[in-house]
Amino acid sequence: MDNNLEREIKNAIIEKQVIIGTNRTFKSLEKKEIKQLVVANTCPSDIVDKLNTYSKDLKITLAEISAKNLGTLCRKPFSVCVLGLKK
Repeated sequence: MDNNLEREIKNAIIEKQVIIGTNRTFKSLEKKEIKQLVVANTCPSDIVDKLNTYSKDLKITLAEISAKNLGTLCRKPFSVCVLGLKK
């Protein structure tokens, strides 16, 4: 995993500037509140396709990391599929 991305996610969690979950992330994307998307490598392809479309339309980056690492970074006892970093 990219150390810069890991550091950015950790800082966003500390500052409470992170949105965890597919539905909440899509709602925030519609409101244009997201500056970067992070998706787990186990995320279903239909969701990844939708996120790719949003990322291209809104000109934001989409990074993919392992589901285990994403859940650990978010300090959740479950895997996390989609995460958005707020502007």
